Amino acid sequence: MEYIQNIKRIRRGLGLTQQELAGPGLSRSMISLIESGRSVPSLKTLQIIADKLGVPVQNLMEDEPHNQHEIKLTVSDEIIQKRISVCKALLKAKKLNEAEKLLSETAQLTKNNVFARGLLLKEKGMIAFERKDFTQAINAFEEALLYITPDHVEELMEIYCQLAETYRNNGNYVLAIENALYGNIITKTKQIQTDPLIQLKLYYNLANCYCRQKEFHRGLEVINQALKVMKETKMTYLEGNFYILKGSSESYFGDHNAALKSDQTALSLFQVEEDEKNRQRIMGCLVNLGIDYRFLKKFNQSYAMLLRSYKMMEEGWPEVSLKNVIYELSLTLVYLDKYDEAQNWIAKGLDIQTDENSMNGKLTYIAALICFHQNELQAAKRSADRAQTLLGGNAYWEGKCLKLKGEILFKEGQNAEAYRIADEALDAQLKERDKIYFEE
Repeated sequence: MEYIQNIKRIRRGLGLTQQELAGPGLSRSMISLIESGRSVPSLKTLQIIADKLGVPVQNLMEDEPHNQHEIKLTVSDEIIQKRISVCKALLKAKKLNEAEKLLSETAQLTKNNVFARGLLLKEKGMIAFERKDFTQAINAFEEALLYITPDHVEELMEIYCQLAETYRNNGNYVLAIENALYGNIITKTKQIQTDPLIQLKLYYNLANCYCRQKEFHRGLEVINQALKVMKETKMTYLEGNFYILKGSSESYFGDHNAALKSDQTALSLFQVEEDEKNRQRIMGCLVNLGIDYRFLKKFNQSYAMLLRSYKMMEEGWPEVSLKNVIYELSLTLVYLDKYDEAQNWIAKGLDIQTDENSMNGKLTYIAALICFHQNELQAAKRSADRAQTLLGGNAYWEGKCLKLKGEILFKEGQNAEAYRIADEALDAQLKERDKIYFEE
């Protein structure tokens, strides 16, 4: 009964447990019985096992090869597809080394099969992506496109979609947009029934990158298309994330009531299943809601949302994010005329050590603002100067600091100098219009 040892050997060689090999028509207990010799499988059961292992059924029936790491194959497109399916299962189980080994073995058997080479390169890119080696992933996906012909539409769409996601994760938003657009063009020119999930992934990469590029008008168009697809197909994909982007776009255009509604929708979607990832998203939603309420002059609601976010972030959250919430809390307290409480938060924020100065600069700016409102003009001027130094290189914040310094001078009666500073502030703000300034 050679199949007993062959099933064990091939399964273990792929790094699969009995549970991972199990599935529809093949329970873990049945696999255990077969491998222990307590049950004789039918030919149909052996075929199911062979399909899951990505080998022909005759490989399970023959004598074990002399080299235990070799698997005797009759190479065909069907076998290649089966082995790629096994590779995908290993990827899903985060068994990257085993998946890589299987790809390497299969590549040796498919040197003359152009299409198969493209599919294997695509999976190689997926392994690199899971390892966050985005440069290697991009190289593999780009090479895969050389082997996948235009008649294999679904494979092309998946590669362009994955390229877009990889470029986005690598911070190259221009090329991410370019590849997502290529994927969308394929769906329109081929007139085929596309997988809604792939379509939504392409839309998400487009929407996210458009917003990061401050092309919010285009981003909002794509978001609305994605939400329409979800409604029509009853399929959801990162729906809460789409609403976060929608709220950011609406806020950029000054429609803060619409932004508030979008952020509230995102929050409700994330709260349905509060796992660790959604917990992080909930905290982000609460910050956005705090900002929305502040723009709408609902300062008490703003403070409540921001404080709730801070309490969730207090343990184990990156210091920069924690300081950002403290900045937002301090600013809201200034609008509530609670200067002493704001100063306490500022002190707490400045005590948190980070590697960069921008958050300290923002907190120092709020301190200057408080001094200005309390008519402590010399202290306000010193803090504004300090904030401008810490925020050097950021034209937007340079403009804010200059504007505050102009207001201080005007309050001191130095009108001419105040107007000169105001002009500098305006120039700095105008320069900032062409820069990327977006946080998801």
